[in-house]
Amino acid sequence: MEKMIVSDWHFKQYGKEQWHRAFVPGCVHTDLLKNGLIDDPFYEDNEKALQWIDQVDWCYETTFDVSDDRLEKIMTFTFHGLDTYADIYVNGVLVKKTANMFRVYQLELNEYVTVGKNTLMIIFQSPIKTDLPKLEALGYQLPAANDDSEMGGLGDKKLSVFARKAPFHYGWDWGPRFVTSGIYKPVELTVYEALDVRDLYLQMDTVEKDIATGQAEVTMVVEKAGLYTLSLHAESFRYEETFNLTKGTQTVHLPVSIKQPKRWYTHDLGEPYLYTFTLTVRNEKNLIAHKQMKTGLRKVRLVTEDDANGQTFYLELNGERLFIKGANHIPNDSFVSEVTDERYQKEIQAALFTGMNMLRVWGGVFTKGISFMSYVMKKVFLSGKTLCLLVVCIQVMTRF
Repeated sequence: MEKMIVSDWHFKQYGKEQWHRAFVPGCVHTDLLKNGLIDDPFYEDNEKALQWIDQVDWCYETTFDVSDDRLEKIMTFTFHGLDTYADIYVNGVLVKKTANMFRVYQLELNEYVTVGKNTLMIIFQSPIKTDLPKLEALGYQLPAANDDSEMGGLGDKKLSVFARKAPFHYGWDWGPRFVTSGIYKPVELTVYEALDVRDLYLQMDTVEKDIATGQAEVTMVVEKAGLYTLSLHAESFRYEETFNLTKGTQTVHLPVSIKQPKRWYTHDLGEPYLYTFTLTVRNEKNLIAHKQMKTGLRKVRLVTEDDANGQTFYLELNGERLFIKGANHIPNDSFVSEVTDERYQKEIQAALFTGMNMLRVWGGVFTKGISFMSYVMKKVFLSGKTLCLLVVCIQVMTRF
């Protein structure tokens, strides 16, 4: 199996001639800034002069090589983050239209590519021009208190409610209005021959002091039907089973049982211990796929019981009462791709330094919430240096 990040992007305003270097992951605003084509969006009132950006279409383009060997296998693109209304072209053929920045999109390439240089182009439609007709067709305004439509030159026409897009892009009381478009997460090319593991998810049903039980959910795309042996192992645990898989997307379940588990605790109650689970997939001859994940095994319970004062409301972690000490996380930046691991780490370390054991990720800015939650899970929680639990609050304005 081969995986690579698609790079060497260029962008331009759709309909214009001049191309510029694109910095992917990013967005139109950051690419314009890094090419010196706009002033600093956060200096003085420059926000006002940059509202034209969301009212035009933008084009991103790159090339990628396809060898004879690759063409004999299965090739897929994974678009981890497209913001938002995107038309995807491969060698001039429209192959996909997207309308949801929260989704991951996957595209099989073989029927669209040839040996040699191939072109990938993504045209981002203006979210303003795309959504104005939706408001006109509806005939009345929906509530959107955050939407600074006047700043965008739209008067009282609030459009954020019509897009599956982070609402904070349209303005909020803590931040400016920058309705972005662009490739805000990497585009990945995967080449495989027989089988690709798309997801490994661990669902624990019981996590007690003496035993932890549950199951691993494995989602695969199978190109060649046949017998495959899946092996899942971690510290003091190993399970193996052979499946007769048919062509297509399939999900199988592997039982997990760990005696005397090392349970995960917040930093103030114990050790945030992490297990590393490794999945391998073999056919009769070779190792053909593998995937790895880290997680902490813990039991969290919200306790609501009648007492002399009414009803309790507290959390138990592995049977121990947890006193919550935390704060609310809001976006570190207006532009998702500009928030580095170091900036997240600094915020988390500051919370840890002040004695916190929980961070609430505010769901009203869901793209940033996902980004921050993903960072904590992958970088902090999984390194054993986490604060505590991660609480995600999804507010009404966040829609899928």
